[in-house]
Amino acid sequence: MSRTRTAVAILVLAAASAATYSAFAQAKKPAAMAQILVLARQPAPEKKTGYTEDYMATQMTLLRSRIIAHRTAASPEVARRTKPEGFRSFPAATTADDLVSEIMSGLSVTREKAGTGGPDSNVLTLTFRAADAEESRFLLEAVIASYQSFIAETYREIGQQALAEARATRDQAEAAVKTVEERFDDFLRTAPDKASRELIPAETRLLNERIARTSTNLRELEARVELLSRAANDNDLAPGIATRVVEWANKAGLDKSQATPGNYLASLRLERAERAAVLSALKVRHAEVLKEIVGQGTLQRQEEKLAADVKRARAFLDTVLPMIKEADARRDAGGFDVKVISPPHVVR
Repeated sequence: MSRTRTAVAILVLAAASAATYSAFAQAKKPAAMAQILVLARQPAPEKKTGYTEDYMATQMTLLRSRIIAHRTAASPEVARRTKPEGFRSFPAATTADDLVSEIMSGLSVTREKAGTGGPDSNVLTLTFRAADAEESRFLLEAVIASYQSFIAETYREIGQQALAEARATRDQAEAAVKTVEERFDDFLRTAPDKASRELIPAETRLLNERIARTSTNLRELEARVELLSRAANDNDLAPGIATRVVEWANKAGLDKSQATPGNYLASLRLERAERAAVLSALKVRHAEVLKEIVGQGTLQRQEEKLAADVKRARAFLDTVLPMIKEADARRDAGGFDVKVISPPHVVR
């Protein structure tokens, strides 16, 4: 057991020694140094931790990322130098992929303070170490150029995508307005006009009045028929009926031979049947008008709904149109400005 512990301790010590040696060897390499200023074009509102701290931490990570290292290694300037002669600092690196890990391990990024003991600033110090001093400067210059181009391309694409999405939303909104307006126009063209619909309530009132009058008249006729029927068997009623028969015959232009209670009764029954038929027809029409009124309510609700749909679609389009202008104005306004305030130079 003691031998195992001793072996583990030796391995740990060897690894620590190797790491120390590697760091010492890296520190002994010639270094190139540069400073850049990174400013957000449209900073977000202050957060509790500070917006500056957030985006600068992101930029530091981005600078040390594989994507920037790969863009640097694949850039035309570096590629032209890699293939024909290679880098003295990295003799085994003959392709862009070979250079990626070398660039990532050779680059370090630190953040400057705003004065002694002040908060972190927007200035980043970039250091690149390689075996050859001129190659350190050359690769550091390529890293900065790749970072700047990546920032510009990325946020230009974001701005263009936002503008394209806003335009697509506008197109959809305009299509929606056209659709609901066409539906509304079709409804107005095929539905009865309002003037015609306004006549229905008036007809309903007239029908109600005629039904009431006809019902009253029919009840009067039925009473007279009943009275005349009873008079045939009631001597007390006969004199009054005889007077009515004479009046009926004179009014109808009949001679005395036709002025009989039987003819009068038959005439009353015929008139009662006619009045009953009229009343029945009036009630049928009244039912039809009531259905039309119900239909009018449905039409009214349809019209109101279609009008509301048109209003909503137009309102949405009105909110989308300013988005186009805003997205167009902000297309190139997002992202960051990266300025080199101290160009890459060799530090002896």
